Amino acid sequence: MKSGTLFALTASSFIISYFLTVFLERRVGRTKYKLMDLHKKNNPFIPTFGGLAPLIATYIASQPILTSLKNPSLYLTVLLTAALSALIGLIDDLFSLNKYVKVAFTVILLTPLSLASSTRHHLTVQGNIIRVLIYVVTGTFIINATNTLAGFNGLEAGLSIIISIYIASISNVKAEAAAAAIYTAANTAFLIRNFYPAKIFPGNVGTFFFGGFLASYSIATNQVLSVLPLYLPHFIDFILKFKSKLETRKLKPAEIDEKGKLKPPGYLSLMGYIIKGLHPSEKSLVITMYTLEIAIAVITYMFNPQINQLQSLVLTSPNTT
Repeated sequence: MKSGTLFALTASSFIISYFLTVFLERRVGRTKYKLMDLHKKNNPFIPTFGGLAPLIATYIASQPILTSLKNPSLYLTVLLTAALSALIGLIDDLFSLNKYVKVAFTVILLTPLSLASSTRHHLTVQGNIIRVLIYVVTGTFIINATNTLAGFNGLEAGLSIIISIYIASISNVKAEAAAAAIYTAANTAFLIRNFYPAKIFPGNVGTFFFGGFLASYSIATNQVLSVLPLYLPHFIDFILKFKSKLETRKLKPAEIDEKGKLKPPGYLSLMGYIIKGLHPSEKSLVITMYTLEIAIAVITYMFNPQINQLQSLVLTSPNTT
């Protein structure tokens, strides 16, 4: 793919996403679908469903690269899986799904893509089963963890951008890197309106899209183990919240004091420990998380050859039949 074409596609993704975000900000702002911004003194109500903008922009801008891919049907499955993941989030926004139902839905959602990606490799039946299980388990974690490490202006979109840049940097195929770049551009445009102070929230439709695309893209390009270290903060946060039985909605959220500094929430979480240690403002907390994620990405990139060797050992089993 030529550099000019890539620039045009990423630029179109950015522009489409930005204007759709502004449209949703105004349109949804006139409806009941607004959420209280808990970390502001006046607790303003902010429109949600903003994640629809990067979803639509990514889908539209990705169409021209399909002819450059060796397996365009597989990438179409990636887009479909990400869209259906966003649908789960949208249903959750509207009807508040049980957390176990969301996990079950994502398992079902990722299974066809995992099977399609796994069968491209010459593996034994046992090798295919192991690969599919690893894909489904890690993908389900990525989607749901992206939705749980959330709740602060710009956090979810920003972390997803860092991860997608990392994915693009380790992609050997230009068209695959272009797909990640298009997603990154769409999310960056959305982040302009979502960063502190947020004018619009992604909603669960957005967080499930962020995680759904990264999970399905990693599965399709066989990069799940290479990407997994970047979800270390999400994993720590998940373990801590699991001790609170993930009932974070029923417990006291993080608040701000008279100086605009955050006070830790009434449940265990990674953000709670960072707040206790640093006493940051919301903006500083999110930037701290960006810095941590970038550091993890750099270290992971440095050890990527070793991770690839491990991935080949774990996910590859020669067909002896």
